[in-house]
Amino acid sequence: MKKSLVVPILCAIGLSTHSVTYADSFREAGVDTTTSVGKFKVKLVDEYAEKWGVKEIESSRLFDAQTKIGRSTSHLDGSRTDKFKGTRICEDGYVDSCIRFAPTRIKDSTFALIPLINGNFFDDGPNETEEIHTEVLSLNLTDAGDCGTKSANAIRAGNVAPYAARSLGEVESFKTPDSVDSYTAKGFFNLFVEVDVDWNNDGIVDAMLFNNYPIVTKNNDMGTFPSDVVYVHDSNDFAVPVYETATRAHVGWIVIVGQGIVSDCDDNESDKGIFDKSSLSIELTSFTATGNEGRVSLEWKTETEIDCNGYHLWRAKKNEAGEYVEITRLTEQLILSEGGVLDKAIYSYEDSGVMQGNIYYYGLEDVAKGVSTIHLESIVSTTTGGETN
Repeated sequence: MKKSLVVPILCAIGLSTHSVTYADSFREAGVDTTTSVGKFKVKLVDEYAEKWGVKEIESSRLFDAQTKIGRSTSHLDGSRTDKFKGTRICEDGYVDSCIRFAPTRIKDSTFALIPLINGNFFDDGPNETEEIHTEVLSLNLTDAGDCGTKSANAIRAGNVAPYAARSLGEVESFKTPDSVDSYTAKGFFNLFVEVDVDWNNDGIVDAMLFNNYPIVTKNNDMGTFPSDVVYVHDSNDFAVPVYETATRAHVGWIVIVGQGIVSDCDDNESDKGIFDKSSLSIELTSFTATGNEGRVSLEWKTETEIDCNGYHLWRAKKNEAGEYVEITRLTEQLILSEGGVLDKAIYSYEDSGVMQGNIYYYGLEDVAKGVSTIHLESIVSTTTGGETN
């Protein structure tokens, strides 16, 4: 995946899956069956904390012995297939063969976020390395029963979460075509889930939640080939908003972890502190650009702002290959935050440094606690003199 205008947000999650084996190169397209383990914690907004009588909901260890991960055929990073044509991911098959492919092709621009690894974009390895596109076909994490009873807490993705978006990802090798070094790789998923919460652990689902902003899981070092690949997606920096399925209301923020999880009950000291993550700094309602003669009017609205210092605006154009060029930060000083946890806000900005008839792309960056985030899901474009595209 190529570097672009956007600086992606780091979302907090961990998910461990095991037992994927390859030869000394990526296999042909197929489906891997793996084992997954994880836990979730939901921090509630004040309204729902009062309504439900709890401030936080935390699950016991959740387990799935039959997680299904689909793979595409391999291609070279940055190739025409990777950037423009895309590959189809196997949605039914075996580890070494595919019976049926998903109809939609997946290319780099399909991914909702490009996760950072140690401050770098995901694609920070050598050019022309081999990679595959992947999808969580089935994930059904349920209570492992470590504490003597089984709650109804669960995390679902793929075909067992029919209302959730596809959880797509990528695995990229570090090995160049002429390299004799060990065949290490790195990978990520944009994870969309349904979460059953049972806050009193009585075996009854009290609410079902979902996220519409992707949780980024990533693994910086997936081991060597042909040994087993272990997907170990570590916790990052932020929790992301979750919503109640029945009402579509903002309930709180979710963290899912797979590291530091033990098989004992939840009072084990090794579990303490693994959920200490900051909430996503803002919840963006809209971001629009309207082209006028000699200027572009920008407006954005927020539902929630948490420890947000303010905003920067970015402008870019695209070349014939569809890549962002002439990337410019429009704001010298921060546009200061005016919202709060429960306070909505509306902002506006006039860009007069444009030329008539050009198509411009705008990105909104929020700055919170020294972390900058440009919201890729809300990149907007407009032609001067026309309406937003």
